[in-house]
Amino acid sequence: SQTHNIILIGKEGNVLAFNEGAARAAREVQGVRYQVGVDFLSLIPERSRGKVRERHQRVLAGESFDPGSRTVVPTESLRMETEYLGMDGIGHWYDIQYDPVRNEGGEVTALCITNINIDERKAAQKALQESEEKFKRIFKDATIGMTLVDKNFRFLEVNQAFCEMLGYRLEEFTGKS
Repeated sequence: SQTHNIILIGKEGNVLAFNEGAARAAREVQGVRYQVGVDFLSLIPERSRGKVRERHQRVLAGESFDPGSRTVVPTESLRMETEYLGMDGIGHWYDIQYDPVRNEGGEVTALCITNINIDERKAAQKALQESEEKFKRIFKDATIGMTLVDKNFRFLEVNQAFCEMLGYRLEEFTGKS
């Protein structure tokens, strides 16, 4: 099982607390050491500080920023997958969630960042995508007739060799069994 990395950041941007997983990931990937009281943004590579600062400000203001649509959305948290270039020159993927921490009166007083390394998941997704693309190329370019059918034996896909074998056009197989 993987460790969730947790970092608590005050409204002023200083590190309030962190768990051992976060400390280890920061050392191993970024080469930095978390310390209580340190300005969190000073630990972020300069090229990423603007984006990170904006995320923090939006969550601390009680709203978040949807990076896909570039719009402000009212929410309790912001979640995303992002890649960080490590000291080793390799990109490391993290699933990150930003959550506001509220006091008893509902005022946002801090920001909690929770993340987990998803390098293995990203590698598996990439391998699956490459495998699917390879299968599609083989299926499409095969010199023998090939088909994919559903449980009712209706054609889902046919390749050009199959069409030529039976003397039909590709479109003519749609819905047929």
